[in-house]
Amino acid sequence: MGRLMRSFLTPGNPSRRADYWRMRTEIKTRGFYDACLAPATRRREWDFHDVCEFERQCGFRSAFYFAVVNRTRGHACDVTYDAALSRYRRLFETLKSGGWEVGLHAAYATKDAAEGIAPQVQRLNALTGDTVRGVRHHYLQVDHECPDRSLMDHADAGLQYDTSIGFNDCPGFRAGVALPYQPYDAKRGAARDFVELPLTIADMHLPKDDVARAVGMVIDHLHRVRGLGGLAVLDWHVGHWHTAPAWRAAYVAACEFLAADKQAFVATPRDIATWWLGDT
Repeated sequence: MGRLMRSFLTPGNPSRRADYWRMRTEIKTRGFYDACLAPATRRREWDFHDVCEFERQCGFRSAFYFAVVNRTRGHACDVTYDAALSRYRRLFETLKSGGWEVGLHAAYATKDAAEGIAPQVQRLNALTGDTVRGVRHHYLQVDHECPDRSLMDHADAGLQYDTSIGFNDCPGFRAGVALPYQPYDAKRGAARDFVELPLTIADMHLPKDDVARAVGMVIDHLHRVRGLGGLAVLDWHVGHWHTAPAWRAAYVAACEFLAADKQAFVATPRDIATWWLGDT
């Protein structure tokens, strides 16, 4: 581990320093074994049933994003599970049959891959037996110099939307708007039939143990977006449903808040993107 840390901290190499700090965060959050040594077949929690049952009671459906590249094949910061296992294939069928969306959780190094995102899209299509429409990048790792390059790659791969333009450490509007938008393709001289749904708030933005503060933050955020007449995109991790009580309470509060607002349009990202593009 010492050699790994020294190589990440090489002077003049900011990308390696960023990798080092992300790995430290993983270790602090999940422990050394899960962050560095857990086999790709292991999954810490399997909380899909509880999340789906709660959403069903609220009358909502959300999207679940799955990676097809784990750390045995990709980057040290990639996921530990193997989506090709039979339990995941059964889960995909359960989610789809219940009205939930299955999307792609893009691998950590996707933005640097010569082949782009297309192989991951094709692999998840094969595993789900369906056409994947959307993507969320691991650690929001789109092309940092030009995010639209990543979005054009997504559109070329047949995806309909992305939801990765956001902040890793705080809620807010990184894209500068609280609405979907279609990125402009300078080579074609027109906007693409592809939608960015900017991430606005996530569980990782909230305290894990301070329930009152976490709930207050998410409700304040929803009020702010409501006042703007905009789009709120919530990003919660299934694996923390039972391990982070404040994150769970904040999600429950958000769903109850939205269920009580009869003027709010609550839908899966796929349905919102389809509506925005006028393909209904």
